[in-house]
Formats: sequence, structure tokens, C-alpha cells
Amino acid sequence: MKRFFTLIVLSLAACLAFASCSGSEGVLRGVEMGMTSSEVFAVEEKRDDSGAAVTGDNQLVYHDIAVYDIPCYITYFFGVDGGLYKISCVFDEATEENYLSLIEAITDEYGEREDLPDSYGNLCEWNSKNLVIRLTFIHGNENISDSLALTYSVPTDDSASIE
Repeated sequence: MKRFFTLIVLSLAACLAFASCSGSEGVLRGVEMGMTSSEVFAVEEKRDDSGAAVTGDNQLVYHDIAVYDIPCYITYFFGVDGGLYKISCVFDEATEENYLSLIEAITDEYGEREDLPDSYGNLCEWNSKNLVIRLTFIHGNENISDSLALTYSVPTDDSASIE
């Protein structure tokens, strides 16, 4: 009986671990790639921090929200099949501190990153079989302000996963 109980406890622990790694929280904000715009809208409507959606040409845009506790606006992009294929977050404050905070949070969630060359700033990427995440911090100049953006997308043939 004791072995049976131990086996049950270990099985439950394995199931919980698998569920926490399977993306049950969604790719971002409870949203999964492939969802329709109606499904994404329903997920965002349940959140306390979502404002009204602005819709247009296969997109949903939400202003004045936070991703990883950093204020931004978020755009959800839907393909011709109606499925979500890209999420783009543009942050209100493009600072080195926010960039480093995002790197830490995303690395904690998705693992090691790849730093890519970028002559205008910093670019890093996380790859998995079903998801590509890119974080870009572009240093502006006297005419253009700094920019900080985070993109989640479905891998394409030319951006195939390194795993």
C-alpha cells in the first residue's frame, strides 16, 4: 500500500510538472499561437489590465497594458487562416534596465538565449520547436528615440528552430 501511495504521489508530481511546462498559461497573457481573434479577445476580456481592443486588418491592439510588469502596447497578428501567428509588444520606456529585466524574465521562462549581431542595438532570440521569441533594443540618436520590442512568432521555414 505504501508503494502504491508513493507511486500515486510521484505520478501526480510528474503530471503537475508537465502541466506547468506545457504552456498552460499560454505563450503570453494566457494566449496561445493558433487561437482565433475571437478566442484572443475572450482571453483579454477576462484580464483586469486589458483596455478596449482596437481592431483592424487581421489585428487586435491593446494599449496601456503591462508585459512582465513593464508598460507597453501589444498587437496580435492573425493569418489568412484566422490563427494567431505573431504577438508584438512595444514598450513605453525603452531603457537598458527594462531590456535586462526582460532578458532575465524570458530566460527564466524559456531557457538560454542566442545573442545576435545588430549594428543599431541589441537583439537576442529564444528558439523552440513551436515558438521564436525576439527581443530588440535599438539605440536611437538625436532624431529617433530608443526602442524596445518583444515579438513571439510561429517559426517559418527560414527561421527553423535550432533544437
